[in-house]
Amino acid sequence: MVTAPCPYRMVEFNKDKDSTRAVISSRFITSIPSLGDGFDDYAADYVFKGTKKLVNTAMADRE
Repeated sequence: MVTAPCPYRMVEFNKDKDSTRAVISSRFITSIPSLGDGFDDYAADYVFKGTKKLVNTAMADRE
């Protein structure tokens, strides 16, 4: 997983007699066993809090 909204890609290869074609579709992780359907809210909050901490640390280092 990269970060919220936690996308992943599915790649399907279709081959005919003359060529091979890749069909790429994007999907999103919306739940995991340990968090159920609340995963997407958890992921967004995790990114927000992590970014806020990084910014606050960077700003404190400038003082």
